Amino acid sequence: MGLASLAQNSSAKLSYTSHAQLRSASAQLRSVRRCAKLSVRAAVEEKDDVQEKGKPAVPPPVSGPSTIVRINPDAFAKGGLSVASQPKEGRDGFGNSVKQQFLPINMDYDGLNVLNVDPPIFSIKDFISEEDCGVLIQAAIMSKKLEKSATGGGAGLPADMRTSTSLALNQEVFAAQPKLRAKLDAILAKAKALVEVPSDEWDEQAAAGGKFRPPSSPGSFSFELPQIAYYKEGQHFLSHEDAFPMETAKQKGYQRRATLLLYLNDVPEGGATKFDIIDIGVQPVKGDALLFFPSFQNGIPDHRTLHTAEDAVSGQEKWVSQIWVSWGLPDAATEAEAKAAATAERMGGKEAKGYLRENNKKKGTRGFGNRTAPKDAPKGFGSKK
Repeated sequence: MGLASLAQNSSAKLSYTSHAQLRSASAQLRSVRRCAKLSVRAAVEEKDDVQEKGKPAVPPPVSGPSTIVRINPDAFAKGGLSVASQPKEGRDGFGNSVKQQFLPINMDYDGLNVLNVDPPIFSIKDFISEEDCGVLIQAAIMSKKLEKSATGGGAGLPADMRTSTSLALNQEVFAAQPKLRAKLDAILAKAKALVEVPSDEWDEQAAAGGKFRPPSSPGSFSFELPQIAYYKEGQHFLSHEDAFPMETAKQKGYQRRATLLLYLNDVPEGGATKFDIIDIGVQPVKGDALLFFPSFQNGIPDHRTLHTAEDAVSGQEKWVSQIWVSWGLPDAATEAEAKAAATAERMGGKEAKGYLRENNKKKGTRGFGNRTAPKDAPKGFGSKK
């Protein structure tokens, strides 16, 4: 079924020709992006048109937009909107919008589906094989080094914020399981084919040999060490963001720009990845992957990607592998830009942080509920609430 028949809203029906389906989405993302920018022109006017040689450009800070653009619930229930089924013009237009606001994505990648328009969330059917899933799970079990998962969020978090166990695929693990490195390299090659960052922007040495090093230069990309997480009955990771707060990101020198979550087993009940503000949940399917963007193209966190790893229910367990694409923060940002970025984070994060504070007091977070976009929000395909 095409987008034209699926793009509906409970209060108003929206219809588009087949050639305008993803173009509508790309136009909407451009409009949202324009509305979301914070002006720092007066503070940085001397740098607007002059880029220091060898330094990456520092995009203007973006405040956190509140608009949520969903696809039709019936399409979501069927696994999302197949990108391959859309006209090339539509795919390219939507892909360009995602690239400008987040990262370049291979819109022709096999099995790519849209689960949410803004913020963009994709699923990839059969991203890794059944054999790959088994190898990763066995690597974690055989290592005997699964330990309580860290939160990295500082003091004041609930004791039961994250109750899973995790393993980083590091030098020690590779030394004990030599064949694992080749398997993981093949998976990371697939990730590079999906996230189309130019080859000269990848820092090949950042995770070489199973030891993570931050991206070696501003504007370069690298994979953090992939992790494997295990959730048994009753375990979860309450509402959290994958992006670092800006102060933390500046201290580290890098920010997480993309999350690629690999589902290593089928979980028919419980254990969903629930996007709390967007109000959608993704049920793990063995071999499938989930792709979303924790921060914008300038490193500012997108608080709309707040999410929960819901409780594994009785008789169920969940195995996942997390792959993060990190980006070296440009060091040419002025003090005025940094202040504007902090303001943008506060503006965009107020609702998300309030949700996290109120709902992480108890286990079993069940979602943010329906939200309504501003009346003047730009229109596009999908259900918008």
